[in-house]
Amino acid sequence: MLWGNNILKVEVTKPCSKCGIVQPLSEFDISRKNDDGTYGHRSDCKTCTKKLNQIRTRLRKQNPLPSSDYCCPICKRTEEELKASGQFSDRTIWVVDHDHETEEFRAYICNICNQAIGRFDDNPDLILSAYKYLTEYVAPKGPLEKFIKD
Repeated sequence: MLWGNNILKVEVTKPCSKCGIVQPLSEFDISRKNDDGTYGHRSDCKTCTKKLNQIRTRLRKQNPLPSSDYCCPICKRTEEELKASGQFSDRTIWVVDHDHETEEFRAYICNICNQAIGRFDDNPDLILSAYKYLTEYVAPKGPLEKFIKD
């Protein structure tokens, strides 16, 4: 708590999702403006964001963007197909996918697939569990079924 001009000021803090250090909100970039006028902040602190950006920049320099006929190794769609979906008017299609522990480049993947595997913390067990869950309710739409074993 801070005192100033006879007013008690409470410093709002939160832990960084990457390093775990509890820090003031000023150490987190704003990610969005909420409907009520307040602001949401990124889950990772500015220091961790800077480090991640440096890793991505290095990997982009070491691994040039793929050719125009390249397809995402996950969803198998090309840049043309992804643009036609209308979901990429305001963002990059290809993103650097890398191992967050070793910092090694894996591949360029589409932004949609990157967000999807990121939501699963890059955990194959969670992704397989989601696949099994979905196939209980939805018929498989591709050749993956032969690779999945209980």
